[in-house]
Amino acid sequence: MEVSQKNLKKLEGRKLAARVLKSWVEDFVDEDTGEVVSIERNEIILERDTVLDEKNIQKILETGVTSIILQREDVAGDYSIIYNTLQKDTSNSELEAVQHIYRQLRGTDPPDDETARGIIDKLFFSDKRYDLGEVGRYKINKKLKLNKKTTSRR
Repeated sequence: MEVSQKNLKKLEGRKLAARVLKSWVEDFVDEDTGEVVSIERNEIILERDTVLDEKNIQKILETGVTSIILQREDVAGDYSIIYNTLQKDTSNSELEAVQHIYRQLRGTDPPDDETARGIIDKLFFSDKRYDLGEVGRYKINKKLKLNKKTTSRR
C-alpha cells in the first residue's frame, strides 16, 4: 500500500503484515586501507501485527516510508500459515534473509552475497535439478491420476 495521509486514514484499524523500517546508508572510512565503505542500516519503527492507529500512522509518515504491507481483511485458514511464518522471520531485508538461509544450509557465513544467492538459486530454482524427463513426468502424472500425455522434447 502506498503511504500517504489520506490512504493511511482509510486503513486505520488494520494490522501490518510486515515490519515498517527506516533505512539509511552510512559511510565509514576503513582506517587500514583508507577506503570508504557504505553500510545500509535499518531501524524497526513498527513490528508486524501492529494495529494502525493515529499514533502509529504519524510514526509512519514521519519516517518517510513510501509503502507498507497490510494483512488481508478476509483472512482464511490458508493465510494463517503465511502470517505465522512472517511473525517468526527475523530478517529485515532480502540480503539478511539470503545470508540466514545460507547459514542454515552450510553452517557458516557466506564468503560474499553473490555466492549465497548462487547456492540458493541452484538448490531451489534450477530447471535442471527439477527436470523429471519423460519417464518421471509419466510416473508423476500416473500417481496424480492425470491423463495428460507428455510431449516429446526433440
